[in-house]
Amino acid sequence: MVLQGGRSTRVLSKRVSSVRSTVQTPAMKRSRPQPLATQPQRILLKPQPAVQVTMRKQKGKPHSATAMNKTRPPPRRTVGRLHISEEKDVGRRAQTQQLTVLEERSISIEVLNQYKSYLTKFENFCRAEGLQWPLVANCDEVLADYLDIMFLDSRSANEGEKTVAAVEFSFPGLRGRLTRSRRALKGWRKEQPPKSRLPMPAIVMAGMAMDMLARGKRLHALRMVVDYDTYLRPGESAGLRGKDVVTPVHKAGRMYHKYMLIVRDQEEGVPDKVGIFDNSISLDTPSRSYLGPLLEKHINSMKNKCDPLYPFTNQEFRKEFAMSCKKIGLEGLHPYQMRHGGASEDLGMGIRDHAAVKSRGRWFTDQSVRRYAKIGKIQQMISRLSPPALEYCQWSLANLERAFKGLVPAKAA
Repeated sequence: MVLQGGRSTRVLSKRVSSVRSTVQTPAMKRSRPQPLATQPQRILLKPQPAVQVTMRKQKGKPHSATAMNKTRPPPRRTVGRLHISEEKDVGRRAQTQQLTVLEERSISIEVLNQYKSYLTKFENFCRAEGLQWPLVANCDEVLADYLDIMFLDSRSANEGEKTVAAVEFSFPGLRGRLTRSRRALKGWRKEQPPKSRLPMPAIVMAGMAMDMLARGKRLHALRMVVDYDTYLRPGESAGLRGKDVVTPVHKAGRMYHKYMLIVRDQEEGVPDKVGIFDNSISLDTPSRSYLGPLLEKHINSMKNKCDPLYPFTNQEFRKEFAMSCKKIGLEGLHPYQMRHGGASEDLGMGIRDHAAVKSRGRWFTDQSVRRYAKIGKIQQMISRLSPPALEYCQWSLANLERAFKGLVPAKAA
């Protein structure tokens, strides 16, 4: 091809020549030497001396990585080895009609012990009747007869309900099949409706707490007022530890300015009655705002905040509780009535509405809360006080905070 023309022709010829230079013929490919990178090379590595990794010096002392691993905090929760008595038949319990370890731990220890007690009584009845235990057949019929005997023996319907619950828990295959026993419980409730403990009025609580203060039982009195204010169950109060009292953080915002109680911390592995952990209850009742500082002062005096908040058992508290009850003339009261009384007072005085009381007390149904709104029930207990006891309780309610702070001397009932 012959190119004719001026400048454009010269430019085109240069481009054609550059393209020809990039084209490789087969001969050129055969004669091209292989690159050196494709040839394998041996690289000899000399062993290096071991080097100890050190962290940044602090206070003139290096910290090795090994030392850092040794000081790593332990895990929050660990599952220790089971007791030797609990390891019996593990791995074949369910196959031999026994409760497994995890099934037993699906409920609290207190409820499990109650179930075992009621089941043992039912077992003794069966053996006395010459029946084989565990019952293979006719369990529903035998249990219905046993409920009749309990009813005629003037037992409460609550005991019958727990007996049936214990049988269903121990023998899961019977759940939903105890038709006659459930019908017997229904008739029992009609004949003998379940009784609820009377709520404790605030003036009765104050009188008993003042009497404990006068007898030198300061922490017993403090527990009584805290339980009344927060609607705590007796077992929950006994399970509190120093670290469960949360003090305000004023620089973090208004919502963190309150004293709080953590009920059934998940780290302890024990839920509340309905199986819930980490319940937060605020100590924000206007008339009892002194409770938070008193608790803070108490936990600051503790050597270990993982220790129980109250250094006494439930039995020891019940003993002091019964003594104060007797001194004001109201024997037979139960610590559980403080939970009911706190809810009744808040509803009656308008301190909290129905929804707030339900949330604070951790009740699931509205019916459980509605029965505490009956002011007449509270007046029944107050009417049982003698005039001197009523006057003492009224004085105690007005001076309880000052007595805790040491501004007035506590007076015994």
